[in-house]
Amino acid sequence: MLNEFHTNTDCMNIFDKILQDEIFLQDPPVLVDIGAATRLCGKWSVIGKYSVCIAFDPDLRQMDYIEKEDSRFRRLCFFPQLVHDSINGEVDFYLTASPECSSCLEPDTERLRNWNIAPFFQVTERRRMKSVTLPEVMRRLNLARIDALKSDSQGMDLRLLASLDETVRQNILALEVEPGLIDAYKGEDKFWMLLEYMGKTGGFRMSDCRVEQLRYLPAAVRDRYFTGIRGRLVNTLLPGSPGWCETAFLNDYSKIELTERNCRLGWIMAMIDRQYGFALELAGRGEERFGKPIYRELAACTLKKMPFWRPVLRKCCRKFLKF
Repeated sequence: MLNEFHTNTDCMNIFDKILQDEIFLQDPPVLVDIGAATRLCGKWSVIGKYSVCIAFDPDLRQMDYIEKEDSRFRRLCFFPQLVHDSINGEVDFYLTASPECSSCLEPDTERLRNWNIAPFFQVTERRRMKSVTLPEVMRRLNLARIDALKSDSQGMDLRLLASLDETVRQNILALEVEPGLIDAYKGEDKFWMLLEYMGKTGGFRMSDCRVEQLRYLPAAVRDRYFTGIRGRLVNTLLPGSPGWCETAFLNDYSKIELTERNCRLGWIMAMIDRQYGFALELAGRGEERFGKPIYRELAACTLKKMPFWRPVLRKCCRKFLKF
């Protein structure tokens, strides 16, 4: 997914101060990771010890790491099940050569065959697997909310998001999804569908979008023009084509009430996403609404974190090099 957050001691101190407050001791942040085949969302490491994390992945081939992750969180609940938008039971699951590409949607091998990632999507086994919906898991764990949701469900991100109760969905503070641009799975949710849905429902602002690159080279063309070592290296030399988007959203608070809990936690999520302007806005709104000194500290921490000197030095260097 998107880059991990690199912070400094000052930011960590203020994160600790916020999350050690009685508000979060009684009601800790809830983080949901769908598609944890090789690791949990790296961004969450800075708040993990104060948070409840719920992780899902039915493909256990590379899940040895999960036991080590338990110590990083206040509480970690791992479900070796796939998350479905409507079925609490069993569904067909396609195990692929790469565990990160396994899905309950069938890979579209015909449309994938000319892309360099095609070998990762080769189906090794079709198996009936247990499935569960997010609302059912929330009911089992007695959870009233999801604060941060990362979904890498291989083609089902939008339908999983839409399966949530409207109140739960609207109160998500940070969202990460990986919708596709090419036809990797049959009947998958595409990037344009996600944008249309988010535009209609409102309440979120896109904070990041990175287009991942694939290489297009039919095998027949490769075999005809490239042999030996050139054939093995050609994919690394070709220009890329858009394959899928790693997309992040932050709640814009237009659909939810500003409370002390979601103001402070929203500030943390904005800082993790390097959305410093939004972090300052939340700090200011918090000070106006609640009148507590902590919000001035949040603003000061944000200003200190902002990389003022980097763009200044860059402009000076460019100007100097012109002479």
